[in-house]
Amino acid sequence: MKLSTLGLSLILLAGTWAPSAPAQSVAPASSSSSNNEAQARVIVRFKPAAASVRAKALSVSMSRAAAQDVAQTRATGLGLRSGLNSRTRQGLRALRSLDERTHVIVASGISSAALAQQLALDSEVELAVVDQRRRHTRVPNDPFYSTALPSGPSVGQWYLKTPSTVPGEAVSSINAPAAWDINTGHSSIVVAVLDTGIRKDHPELAGQIVGGYDMVGFNSSSAQTTATANDGDGADADASDPGDWVSQADINAGTLGSGCDASDIGNSSWHGTRVAGLIAAAANNGAGMAGVAWGVKILPVRVLGKCGGYDSNIIAGMQWAAGVAVPGLPSNPNPAKVLNMSLGGSGACGTSGTGQLYRDAISQVTARGASIVVAAGNSEGLAVGLPGNCPGVITVTGLRHVGSKVGFSSIGPEVGIAAPGGNCVNLSGACLYPMFSTTNSGTTTPVVGDSSYTNNGASVGTSFSTPVVAGTVALMLSVRPSMTPAEVLSTLRSTARPFASSGGTAGIPQCTAPTATAQDECYCTTSTCGAGMLDAGAAVAAARAANGAALQISSSPATPVAGQVLSLSASSSTLGSGRSIASAAWTLSSGGGIVSGFSSGTSTQTVTLTPSGAGSFSVTVQLTDDLGTVHSLTRSISVMAVGSAAQTISFTAPTGLVFGQPPVSLLATASSGLAVSFSSSTPAVCTVSGSSLSLLAGGSCTVLASQPGNVAFAAAPSISRSFTVGPAAQTLSFPALADQQMGTAPPALSATASSSLAVSFESSTPAVCSVSGSALSLLSSGVCTVLAKQAGNSSYQAAADVARSFNVALAPQTLSFPAIANQTLGTAAPALAATASSGLPVSYSSGSTSVCSVTGNSLSLLAAGTCTLTASQAGNSSFAAAAPVSQSFAVAAAPVVSTPTPSSNSGGGGGAFSGAWLGLLALAAWALRAGPQRRR
Repeated sequence: MKLSTLGLSLILLAGTWAPSAPAQSVAPASSSSSNNEAQARVIVRFKPAAASVRAKALSVSMSRAAAQDVAQTRATGLGLRSGLNSRTRQGLRALRSLDERTHVIVASGISSAALAQQLALDSEVELAVVDQRRRHTRVPNDPFYSTALPSGPSVGQWYLKTPSTVPGEAVSSINAPAAWDINTGHSSIVVAVLDTGIRKDHPELAGQIVGGYDMVGFNSSSAQTTATANDGDGADADASDPGDWVSQADINAGTLGSGCDASDIGNSSWHGTRVAGLIAAAANNGAGMAGVAWGVKILPVRVLGKCGGYDSNIIAGMQWAAGVAVPGLPSNPNPAKVLNMSLGGSGACGTSGTGQLYRDAISQVTARGASIVVAAGNSEGLAVGLPGNCPGVITVTGLRHVGSKVGFSSIGPEVGIAAPGGNCVNLSGACLYPMFSTTNSGTTTPVVGDSSYTNNGASVGTSFSTPVVAGTVALMLSVRPSMTPAEVLSTLRSTARPFASSGGTAGIPQCTAPTATAQDECYCTTSTCGAGMLDAGAAVAAARAANGAALQISSSPATPVAGQVLSLSASSSTLGSGRSIASAAWTLSSGGGIVSGFSSGTSTQTVTLTPSGAGSFSVTVQLTDDLGTVHSLTRSISVMAVGSAAQTISFTAPTGLVFGQPPVSLLATASSGLAVSFSSSTPAVCTVSGSSLSLLAGGSCTVLASQPGNVAFAAAPSISRSFTVGPAAQTLSFPALADQQMGTAPPALSATASSSLAVSFESSTPAVCSVSGSALSLLSSGVCTVLAKQAGNSSYQAAADVARSFNVALAPQTLSFPAIANQTLGTAAPALAATASSGLPVSYSSGSTSVCSVTGNSLSLLAAGTCTLTASQAGNSSFAAAAPVSQSFAVAAAPVVSTPTPSSNSGGGGGAFSGAWLGLLALAAWALRAGPQRRR
């Protein structure tokens, strides 16, 4: 995706301060084509998943050479993919890395805009924007500006003084003396000045500087970089200002690049030195001037050279100043708590392009607890520019001495606070209300050891409104180092004084929302110039007040008694990290007729005294911390006569108690502050040991709270509290039961309760099984369901019933049916005698009803033949049907008995059988019995 770039004209937000002639101009001269060749410079951020990023990671802990190697590898690959390596004279070259994925890339023979547009098309690139240049410009032509005269302003450092209450006088002064009464700054607070560098040899600044770094010319030795840096050695740990003058010869030679033109010609500004002096110039040295916070330290970070500096240098400077690791740079051993950025320019602080890069840097800096103070700009009432319009910074607009907006200042809703920006009043002659500060008298290179001041030159601009706010923030952090950037801004806004509404130039209007039309002097509103006019005294007092809330005086004993030695101790728990109490001073505000003085310790945090009688007295303690901030507290102390004081007990009964829970702590207090003791009057339910209550059973627990008194207090009336101890829950464990069979001995029932209480059983299928105690009886086949139950007691709730079901099968049985001997008709049949193993009665049936029949167990023989009988047992609710058993036997015909009669010898018949017939009948009977038997 092609990313649009911000058309950012980046400028130092300061005016000129002296009318000196510009640096010597020379006639135009020819220059080599290489010097005039277009030098493109862009900032490229690769996507996190880009192949070149994954191929070799860049760590912020890498050395400069190692980081440069990784960045150049990525630039080379980008050039090959885009075809730019073959179309530009030296290919793509990487300079500075801002983080693990963001690099400055330069090329020759192509414009910056064209290079950014081309690189944004690459699939690995997340963002590609022109590395914009910030440059010095003069303050816009305003009728209140004037050239400088040799002498200093008659009003001195008017901007620091107590503000006037008379309209038309210096009402915008910041009230610094009130802040200095509290604190003049602590050396642990570091203010970074991101600017042109500082003249460290200025007497007002020599002892105020700690560390620093020069960001200009990083990783580049090109003629343009060398000329812009102007110090001969590029980026290094020397943040001195070598001068930023631009001459006609520089323009003619083209060594400063095409972005530098005749409008940049001018003397060295010493801008960073002027800003640093306003913040922390030495004071109480009998000479020169005073900075707003002369006790703090300055960290110079050089980000601007000739014709200004690039976004990439400024962003890297912001990160490094706050202690954020930057690839290729050494770590900063002196991280700043305040960043002063008296620079800015046009452009929105959007969520893409250059605005995104500034937003990322601001987030990193404020996450480290550092506040960023930025100039609103000098656009003559137009909108606030970048980075002052970014969220997370403290943006400052400029005021005239009378409190109206100074004509050159930018305005808008992004402004947080307004502060003096200087105004000359006169159209000619001396500048009456300049922002007096330190400088160097060199017009080009510096004068070594120079102690110059801006005097009554036109040293005006929001560049100089910003450092008086930064100095105030440093004083606030000196009394409360733990303040966050958001708390700092909130405190500045809440303590600001209302804007002036009169006293300005006659006929000036009220400021309105910025448009494309310039607005010169106007009366500020809270929607155009911030919350109000800076009040350093009120802001620092508010910061200190946030500390003072925790000052305490404690007494031992807690209840003083007449005639006893009393110790009083003072303490404060909110001084902030690394802070300490340096001294203490006690005074007796009122003895009350019972205290005449202290026995010891009046200059320590603990004093002793002995009250002579009952009554009250007052003491005041002043604690001075290591920053010189004084915290004061007065306390009235009551003294009791021996044994005379009444006391009461406050005893809150605990709630929600349940038997079985861990011991609970009883809470009761005596108005005397003495310890309360406890006892239980229901030891079966609860017991007490110290203040620990143990619950032994459910029910009502009654505890007595007592305080027997001491030498000062009579015994307190005891208080009894009764509270309910609820029953605990319980559960049952009832193992599953195996299937059973009728006729076998069932198992004994067994279940346990988590409470260890006895478990009872109940059958919910009484036709199949019954329970008595834990004895189970099986009554018939089917499904038997047994319930385990525990009804609970005062200590335990009833448990949920647990049911167990199992199958009860019928018992098997067999029949015993003895064989039956053969029978003869006419003889008595035997009784049938089959038995079942179950003992149940056996029934019989005949399978040959023409031969025999059965009634009950009686057998009847009907005819000769084979009789087959079957024994059966059909079972019942306890026994299954038995397998039938059959027995067969032969039934012979009854024998025929004849009586012989006399016979004749004739063959005829007669009344009796002949012998032959009898023989035949006997033979037939025998054959019938001996032959095969067949079922009928």
